[in-house]
Amino acid sequence: MIDAMQLGLPVVIWGPKYCSAVKWARGGERALCVTDANPAAIRRALEELAASPANQERLARSSRDAAATDFNRERIQTQFVEALRRAIQVNRAEQIQMS
Repeated sequence: MIDAMQLGLPVVIWGPKYCSAVKWARGGERALCVTDANPAAIRRALEELAASPANQERLARSSRDAAATDFNRERIQTQFVEALRRAIQVNRAEQIQMS
C-alpha cells in the first residue's frame, strides 16, 4: 500500500471494517475500501474502478497526498530515529537507577 502510494497509484483495500488500513483510508477517502468478504465484491469494485477514469484519478490524487503526508519517507524515518533515541535514553536512565 505504501509503495503504491509513493508511486501515486490508486489504492484498493479489501478487508474487514475493523482493519486498520480500512479505518485509515476511510478517514479521508484515501483509497477504495471493499469490506464485503465475498470475492465477487472485490471483483465488482475493481471492474467499476476500471470503468471510471475519474475515480481512478481521484484515488491517484489521494495516494499522492498520502505519500506527501502520512507516508512521507523522511517524516517516517525521522519519527523512527527519534523513537530509537528515546528508547536508548530510557534504557540508560534505567541502568543508572539500577547502579
